[in-house]
Amino acid sequence: MSTIDRAFVKAYARRQQSGGKPSPAAVSQQSPDDIVLINEGAADTASVWLDNGNDSTLRVDSAHSMHVRLPTPAAPTKGPSAAPSTTLEKSNNTTSNPVADLQQIYTAFAVIADHASWTADVFTTEVDTHNKYGSALLQRDAEMHRAAEQCASEKLAAEKLAAEKLAAEKLAAEKLAAEKLAAEKLAAEKLAAEKLAAESTSGVEERPAADHFRAKWEIDALDVPSAVADLFFDGELFQQIAEQLSGAVATGLKRLLVTSVQDGEGRSTAAIGLAIAAAASGLRVALVDGDVTAPTLVDDLRLELEFGWIEALRGRLPIEEVSVHATQDGVTLVPLMTPSEGASATAREIDLLLDKLENEFELIIVDGGCSKCKTTRLTLGQYDSAMILFDKTRTATADINEYSYQLRSAGVLGVGVIENFVN
Repeated sequence: MSTIDRAFVKAYARRQQSGGKPSPAAVSQQSPDDIVLINEGAADTASVWLDNGNDSTLRVDSAHSMHVRLPTPAAPTKGPSAAPSTTLEKSNNTTSNPVADLQQIYTAFAVIADHASWTADVFTTEVDTHNKYGSALLQRDAEMHRAAEQCASEKLAAEKLAAEKLAAEKLAAEKLAAEKLAAEKLAAEKLAAEKLAAESTSGVEERPAADHFRAKWEIDALDVPSAVADLFFDGELFQQIAEQLSGAVATGLKRLLVTSVQDGEGRSTAAIGLAIAAAASGLRVALVDGDVTAPTLVDDLRLELEFGWIEALRGRLPIEEVSVHATQDGVTLVPLMTPSEGASATAREIDLLLDKLENEFELIIVDGGCSKCKTTRLTLGQYDSAMILFDKTRTATADINEYSYQLRSAGVLGVGVIENFVN
């Protein structure tokens, strides 16, 4: 027997001994539907009834031989099903039956226990709802945390990209500034060089070109070296050279430089021969001595002259005053005398001379210096074409190729090579 059963048995036994009756004042006023009819004999055995609806106890002092109105346990307002009401009828038998009374008491308490079970279910449901709500809050917090982390990561990536872009722009700006500074420096150096050249030629008067260039000095024919006659005065070769030069002038050739890699490779010999051949085709040809360090044309042609074109420019004299025209050959020589120490012609003076002669002659052939001459390198861009003389016993083919590349890089459009077979 359970603890509850033993408690009710003891209560029943005490009630039998006392013979008490329940007090009418203890009976609650309720409607007939709410009245619970119990057996009078069972009521005599009970000392306390439980009211689950009011969460209180009801004292019953004695039993009555009539129907006793006892408060019915309050039915739950919500739930799957309302707690069933139990009606206990008073037995007409006045003889107490402990077993029957206990059964009826158990029945009443079953109602209370069922209601308590339903209340527990409701409480469990509320707990489950609370747990679900708490889980939703936790899930929402986790999502917000992940969103915040993603936002922070995106912000960090954007800041890193902006920093890299700023660094690249800064590097580009620095590079552009460096290039601009280098260009300004180069322009300043070029301006200074031009200013220096202008100062060196200050006082040289430029006058308008005459309608016809008339050399002050005239001779019948040039006294050419024997090497020139041997190389160029062969009838067929001479004719071919004359025709090729005439055709080149017709297509735009105006200034022809005769040069070499080293000194002594036959530049002057070739320049004299080319000038005579070109003039034979009917062209107005000027032969200019442009070797500013070691001019040789005056000596090669056995002329006795006192001044050259550099003295004319610096003395503000017309170029015609120092020029020599060979009437039979049709060639006008513009000579250059051996300069005194530190008085060599400058690149600016060579440019000025060529500009003057270009308006007077159809073809200008310049006996220039070798590739090692600084003035020659500075004036390479003033020529349309160039002929490189070389002696294979003195100059390697690689050197010829390198010099040819330098000429083309300077703007010379046509580059030819003449091999000197004369020892």
